[in-house]
Amino acid sequence: MRPALPTSRLNYLNGIRQAVQHLAALRHIRIAFVAGPRQLKSALARTAAFKECIAEIGLSSEMVVEGDQTMEGGMRALVQLVARPTLPQPCKIHSNACPETQFLSTIRKQRAGVVQW
Repeated sequence: MRPALPTSRLNYLNGIRQAVQHLAALRHIRIAFVAGPRQLKSALARTAAFKECIAEIGLSSEMVVEGDQTMEGGMRALVQLVARPTLPQPCKIHSNACPETQFLSTIRKQRAGVVQW
């Protein structure tokens, strides 16, 4: 028998659900999500959680783009989002790699709405 090892699990679903429901309560209907790289299990879990939460409230999950957890990758993802015919209403800014000021500057140039956390 193997000895029990301490483990921890993150509940991405609960946190993302709270964020999505908060934005929906503010009447946002086009919510974008910059996912992490597909080869990371955590990124896949967060993306699945986002899509589930968006579906729960009847919104489209078409505004998901992949980033690579770098500043350059985040900016590329943002450019992909704002180049779409339908802009996202809020952009949730949460990144360890990308300064919010660069995101905000790019978004303001494109006239997309911003929600800061």
